[in-house]
Amino acid sequence: MYGMERRFSPLWVLVLSALFFAGCAQHANVGATASASASSGGSTAASEWSTYGKTYDNQRYDPSSQITSKNITSLVPAWVFQTGVIGSFETSPLVVDGTMYITTGSNDTVIALDAATGAIKWRYIPKLGFATFCCGPVNRGVAYDKGSIFFATLDGRLIALDAVTGRERWIVTVGNPQQGFSETMAPLVADDLVYIGSSGGEYGIRGSFTAYHETDGKMAWRWWVTSPGWEGKYASTANGLSLHRDIAAEKRDTPKYRNAWQHGGGPIWQTPAFDPQRDVIYVATGNPSPQLIGPQRPGDNLYTDSIVALDAKSGTMKWYYQETPHDLWDYDAVSPTFLFNTTDGQGHTVPAVAQAGKTGWIYVLNRETGQPIRVSESVVPQKDMFATPGPNGAMMEPGALGGVNWSPASYNPTTHMAYVAAIVQPRFDKPLPYATWQPGGERWAGSRQVVRPHVPQSGVVAAVDVDTGKIAWKYDTSYPLMGGTMTAGDLVFTGEGNGMFDAFDAKGGTLLWQYQTGAGIGAPPIAYEINGREYIAVASGGNFLMNTPTGDAVFVFALPAPSTPGPHTMATLPPPITSAQGGGAPVPVSTAEVSVAQPIASGAPAPSGAPGSMKFNAADKSVTFVVDMGAPGEGSGLNFNGKFKGHLTMTVPLNWKVTMTAVNQDSLPHSLEIISAQQTPPMQGIQPPIFAGATTAD
Repeated sequence: MYGMERRFSPLWVLVLSALFFAGCAQHANVGATASASASSGGSTAASEWSTYGKTYDNQRYDPSSQITSKNITSLVPAWVFQTGVIGSFETSPLVVDGTMYITTGSNDTVIALDAATGAIKWRYIPKLGFATFCCGPVNRGVAYDKGSIFFATLDGRLIALDAVTGRERWIVTVGNPQQGFSETMAPLVADDLVYIGSSGGEYGIRGSFTAYHETDGKMAWRWWVTSPGWEGKYASTANGLSLHRDIAAEKRDTPKYRNAWQHGGGPIWQTPAFDPQRDVIYVATGNPSPQLIGPQRPGDNLYTDSIVALDAKSGTMKWYYQETPHDLWDYDAVSPTFLFNTTDGQGHTVPAVAQAGKTGWIYVLNRETGQPIRVSESVVPQKDMFATPGPNGAMMEPGALGGVNWSPASYNPTTHMAYVAAIVQPRFDKPLPYATWQPGGERWAGSRQVVRPHVPQSGVVAAVDVDTGKIAWKYDTSYPLMGGTMTAGDLVFTGEGNGMFDAFDAKGGTLLWQYQTGAGIGAPPIAYEINGREYIAVASGGNFLMNTPTGDAVFVFALPAPSTPGPHTMATLPPPITSAQGGGAPVPVSTAEVSVAQPIASGAPAPSGAPGSMKFNAADKSVTFVVDMGAPGEGSGLNFNGKFKGHLTMTVPLNWKVTMTAVNQDSLPHSLEIISAQQTPPMQGIQPPIFAGATTAD
């Protein structure tokens, strides 16, 4: 059942949980039996998704024509896979040669799946050491090249695996976690080099971007974000707005803080775009350190908060464009750069690089010179931009999360629009007493930004015409958005914090389709094709920063396929493994651990190896199983057929009947519910009881 895929079509996904899910079809209490009937649900894509942004230009655009605005309402789940690691889930899957590669958050596990069925091939669990990270334990994915998988870990390492077996090929240390360094980004691979950035701007690292030889992991070059002379030209404005800087005081204090660059921050959070024709990588750099305070780092703090063009072979900087000089607001460049051609002010077509900022603007630059072509209208409200909070603090909008956070934008070359998922979240900025930098991974900041409970917050999906900078359309959401967009054909896909997975008309912004995944979506979707069938995939597991409902599932959608009678197979997640000395070990798994060739007679025992209390009856079109809500020992807590504590997603045929018997071995009462995955889960927290004694305070 865990990571199970049964070959029925069409399908309906049933979500069972003790946490965060509502809109129930039926509820069950101690000793009761509940039933629910299955009913409808849908997705698409083309070819492979072999690098973070699908192609080196990071457009996250799929040219498929199978799933369109005309048939999107028929999109249904093809399969669902649960990782077993519940929490922030930001992975952007890769699909190469029929295999999907995903990563989990808290333990940096890499899992290889059959991209057509969801059957697990192998998983690798690294042995993590000391780790420091600002924004939750996350991992945004892997890179692939020439039969190898490359990924980074929270404790600052870069690891290469065999793509077929999951065996280690090499491991290198990129940075020191004791100094606040970590890794969360998906690497980039191009021309036999593996590129990786850095996280830890909140802890006083010296940001870097490094290239390693993919064959043996030896370093080819490293570019440092901060260096002597980082004071720059002492810019007084950003995009025409005053930065309210005391330039005279900064110049006076510069000699005193001449070495501030050594812990000057400038992380590189996200996978950059690469232009093979020019052999240039375009990175986006993060906030200076100390964060949210300026007197101890006078000057512009180059090259933080910038778009930077680097020679891919040597790491030599070609040009830079700084979005926010001397940043006091955490308005860093976090979302990945992306490439396209646009028209300049004279009507000429020019190569461009763009980046969606926390400020709410999309910065469009000439790819060859770094000169700005245009800055778009803001996709979020702006108030008191670049104001300096006094000793009593002040409200800031956008807040430190943006705008557009790490969420990747997408670009559709047919519409000439960039699509972003953004955060509308004013924050109160309260200064803190300054403390000098200390090793050991202590956060280094001069103020604390908090969300005021009475201040509304929300999200927005926006389409921006890159040739004019004008907003073409916007769609408001109840939750702030963190995860990103993907555009396929004439559609745009994104996920919401309430679990909704959305599809919009790319030109007009009409919401055409939604699907409830049961947990917050804080990851970018992808699209791919296998055997002529297109798929859309997205991770659903919540987000640490947004405090959205958690989960552990990858949902994959497609248009309904013709029914094909025959044996039904189940693939189950292997048991946890102990990491090897070098860092981890893969676990190969049969793609059909349990095969049910014949229907199981009503009341007959389940086949050998199947969960003990589960029965399928093809004649009656029914599934029955037992949920133990108080089992002792290892199976304690919510227990589905002896395993899968906490929640379960099962995939069943349309119009089948699902019967659940709830058994309680605990002295306390418990409750459980069956819900349709299309329904909206409630906000987190204790839900009201359905009847007396149905719920407890825990």
